[in-house]
Amino acid sequence: MAKKKQNTTGDGAAWLVLLLCLGFVAFSVYHARDHSPTSDTPKGTEPTETTQVHMQWADSDGLFSDDLFAPITEAPPTEPTTAPTTVAPTEAPTTISPTEPIGFSKDDPLLVLVNRDHPYEPSSPPALSNWKNSGIQVASVAYDALVAMLSAGEQQGLNFVVCSGYRSKELQEQLFNEDVDLRMSWGQSYEEAWANTALFTMPPGCSEHNTGLALDIVSLHNQHLDSTQEQTKETQWLQAHCWEYGFILRYPKDKRDVTGISYESWHYRYVGKAAAKYLTENSLTLEEYHAQQS
Repeated sequence: MAKKKQNTTGDGAAWLVLLLCLGFVAFSVYHARDHSPTSDTPKGTEPTETTQVHMQWADSDGLFSDDLFAPITEAPPTEPTTAPTTVAPTEAPTTISPTEPIGFSKDDPLLVLVNRDHPYEPSSPPALSNWKNSGIQVASVAYDALVAMLSAGEQQGLNFVVCSGYRSKELQEQLFNEDVDLRMSWGQSYEEAWANTALFTMPPGCSEHNTGLALDIVSLHNQHLDSTQEQTKETQWLQAHCWEYGFILRYPKDKRDVTGISYESWHYRYVGKAAAKYLTENSLTLEEYHAQQS
């Protein structure tokens, strides 16, 4: 009986297919091994898709970065839907304006305005104190401040004389009439003499000296009430420091149109420390202060 012939062609094809399959499997295993994290990589540091994107961006200037096409695992940040919170500006610090002085008011008895338009009409005579042994009296409320001021100046080697303080209405009338008579003796008419006297001396009832708060202070070495007085060291010191003790120069330069009285370098008025500081810093006369407060 003859032997059956084997189909060697079919068997060869089957073996070829098997070898190809085994080769593909081996290649896949090898590729996966070379591109998988090794056991030497610390746990938790394997680069994620997101960090790889950021690393690629850092390696480039961004013009051709793979980051432009890389998958993103986290949603990109969105713009806030509410307006950002803003801090309202704080209010400006309160400042003292010329119409808002602090620590005193125009109704303070120390700030009483006395002039031709505002005669002094006290309900009772002021309390007075004798100034040393001079026979001069000053308002008791101003006495200690006057002592402190002149003592401070004396410590600087200065010498002062208080030549006038409180005057009664009767004494003021007497002094005023004497000045009028003197000018009439120079050839002036009564009207001219009265008007010229009123430039330097207030009519009766209109003088600050009636309050006891006004003082005429001069240098021991020059007791003249004239233009030479402002050249003395005593007067210069007083004008620079009187406000520190509650006094003001009552009739300053360039204020005649306001006060109605020509410049008197020797005439000081006690108003208290707070008011003296305020009036001096703002270059105000009592007339100007009262006008602001009206």
